[in-house]
Amino acid sequence: MANEQMTDRGAQVCLVIGAGPGLGQRVAHTFAKAGMTVVSVRRTGEDQDTALSEAPVPGTQITRYVCDATDPVALRELFDDV
Repeated sequence: MANEQMTDRGAQVCLVIGAGPGLGQRVAHTFAKAGMTVVSVRRTGEDQDTALSEAPVPGTQITRYVCDATDPVALRELFDDV
């Protein structure tokens, strides 16, 4: 069963911290295209919807979170949620 989970990309989560327009957006889209569950994290919600508004392929989804990665409590809450 563990081997099945390792090959099932949908069961894997890619957490992209700093997922703004540019590199972060491309990373999120690349992993979503590979079939992984993607969680996009930015310090503020500004421009997040614009940066990731288009799903990389139909049927994929990128979940957006706002979290300050320099705040240990906020990070713990993010990890617990994800």
